[in-house]
Amino acid sequence: MRPGWNRNCERFLAANRIYVQRPVYEEFLDLLTERVQALRGYWQKELGVQDITQLSGYNPLGEYQAGFLDRDAKGGYRHQFRFDITEDDLEKQMKGYSLVHDLTNGESMSGFIDLIMENNGAMVSTVEKMRMGVAPGGMSPVADMQTGGASYFFTRIKKQPASDASPALYFKKQMLRRMDAISYDHDAYGKVIDDYVQRNRGASIDDWKRFSQRHGNETIFKYSVTLLDNIEFIVARSDNERREIIQSFTRRGIKKLPDGRKVEDIVHTPQSWSKRKQ
Repeated sequence: MRPGWNRNCERFLAANRIYVQRPVYEEFLDLLTERVQALRGYWQKELGVQDITQLSGYNPLGEYQAGFLDRDAKGGYRHQFRFDITEDDLEKQMKGYSLVHDLTNGESMSGFIDLIMENNGAMVSTVEKMRMGVAPGGMSPVADMQTGGASYFFTRIKKQPASDASPALYFKKQMLRRMDAISYDHDAYGKVIDDYVQRNRGASIDDWKRFSQRHGNETIFKYSVTLLDNIEFIVARSDNERREIIQSFTRRGIKKLPDGRKVEDIVHTPQSWSKRKQ
């Protein structure tokens, strides 16, 4: 048994106020270790590697969301990422694809971005809005509550057009590596109850590319998606709205995104879309 297992399990049990007798605790550790080794063995055989712990994408503890006011601070929700699909895989096989979030209820893009900036720079689900005291909106909040989708933030996989992109938020396809990402080839109102996910979820790059050809496809993410580190492009309706969006960033001292791109290079209009830097 690895020395780190004892410390990690003790922290887990203490954090969840689980108190067990020592023999039971040791048995729990043995069973947990056995299960982890079996799962590692399965994936090593599946991927044809000797040690999956050496893969660049292997991080069982996951990563916390980056802070908004302090980018070096980590907090919020912690996400695990798939190690069987790398960011290079996505870039090679899905170049030009994005996860797109369209605004509803006639919202202006500039007003929406400003609201996001005022609320810690995160896109949040209906449940999170209610938890924070924000009125829920979106295309189908009632149906989402019934299907379990109210806990998720909605996007659609789309191939970027060559020109005249529709006003929307275009998120990085790398988010597909999040373990909580669920993709369907149809609009399921975020249904996650019973065995629906198991029967309908697309989990491969081929699935995602095929889903993108269907207008009603959806990819959902649990609770929230942080804006600054996940946004690829923002398309405004007009030059004036574009200026207002850029000002929403600069008023808060944000001139560059965490990936180094300038804010003005990621905010476009349908007319300027074809000139974007890729």
